[in-house]
Amino acid sequence: PKLVCYLFLAHKSTISEIRQNGYILLDQVKNDGFFPLGLFPAVIGQIVSECQILHDMTINDMHLSIAEIVTAFGRHRFLLRINVDLQILELQIMVDSSSLIVERVLALVGKAVAQMVPTLDFALAVDQDGGLCVNGLVPKPKGPLVIISGNGGLQDKLAEGKEEISVAPGKRWSAVAVQKHFAAWLPPKGLRSDGYDIFISYRWTTQTSGGMDTELVDGIFEKFCHALIGTQSPRQTHTFLDRHRLEAGRVFAVDFSIALVKSTVAVPIVSLAALQRMLTLTADSDIDNLLLEWVLICELLEIGALEYCVPIMIGDVNQGMQQDGQFITNLFAAGVIAELPQVVCQKVASFAQKLLEDAGKVPSTLLHARTVRGTVEAILKGLGVPLWDISSSHGGGGDGSRSSAHHLKIVLKKKLFTEVVKQAMKCVEKAEADGKSKVTPSNDTQGAKAEEASAVSSVSSQPGRSSID
Repeated sequence: PKLVCYLFLAHKSTISEIRQNGYILLDQVKNDGFFPLGLFPAVIGQIVSECQILHDMTINDMHLSIAEIVTAFGRHRFLLRINVDLQILELQIMVDSSSLIVERVLALVGKAVAQMVPTLDFALAVDQDGGLCVNGLVPKPKGPLVIISGNGGLQDKLAEGKEEISVAPGKRWSAVAVQKHFAAWLPPKGLRSDGYDIFISYRWTTQTSGGMDTELVDGIFEKFCHALIGTQSPRQTHTFLDRHRLEAGRVFAVDFSIALVKSTVAVPIVSLAALQRMLTLTADSDIDNLLLEWVLICELLEIGALEYCVPIMIGDVNQGMQQDGQFITNLFAAGVIAELPQVVCQKVASFAQKLLEDAGKVPSTLLHARTVRGTVEAILKGLGVPLWDISSSHGGGGDGSRSSAHHLKIVLKKKLFTEVVKQAMKCVEKAEADGKSKVTPSNDTQGAKAEEASAVSSVSSQPGRSSID
């Protein structure tokens, strides 16, 4: 195993009180916890059912006993057992990405608890060591266990912008230290020095396209975080998305350009709404950050410093479903590309040159001739994903009722997200197999310990995107 966490069960009022602290003392686990007979078989039943229905597994593909199950959600292998000493559930994760396994196990345990003992609640927690299994060994918990998800959990506290967080009695850590120490259990945040598999380039278009660009980005980012790379020892996919990675107080354009240089696959979202804001650009316009990203992508492809570009193409986004099953129109049929200005934005070209040279790259001879239209056309030359093709292949628009159309649209969006990730991951997997990935292998368990040691020690005992246009 690479990671280990615990599910503590108790009466709902007890869990509510514990969540207020944000951690659980081991004495509380022993004295206040309650693990009823018959619950674990119910949990196993939920897990087995999901593995059989969604992942085509058989009982022979799993290891089952009275107090333990070893199985996998796809390639995400894990072991769930009863920790007899503490009478809590112990979840051992065999891959370096916890998010998918934790998400599904929490949901399935929740179903079993609701059916068996609805007066109970539970909390996901990890030990003070961050839940890392160094050299594959599961450490004995020393406590207190720190709550990760739900009310009072680290995920919520970090999302709320807490500057200091209690992890034990009299012990408060900075948000930076918490993010680093418990990174395996938290959404990715902050800049990486070891490269990215995926760089998502998009424009905020919530008001102008029904939220499709931003909604698409959120959906594929979550799926990329769940994706694993490789077969022998699968690793987590590392994705750059500005609002998860860029940090306040830094120069955003510099940071995203460095991230792009360190990325294996660029995934630009080329939508009608995004392009419409480029129609008025002139040679003297201020920097349009999306155009800057796309110019950099074109340059890196030209000089051989970027392996793949997988454009995601979106036309107009209709609020309702049409009878032919479409709610996204053909981008090329809109005519917007031909209307883009044939001018070079001088400030974009000059800044792109500086960013490339600062990153140790020599710009191509094409840089200062890259017009707005030419840049977009170059991006679209990549083998991309036209979302209208996926929507039209889905079929008709149901029985015509509003509820039916709404349901079909939700189903179709999930299909779109899945197809986008599938196509991009093909490129990531090929680059990995060919030894061309920009992600540097690292010893995550040892490296994480060393990296956050100074940040933790400085506060351990003390009290108390910007939008990229």
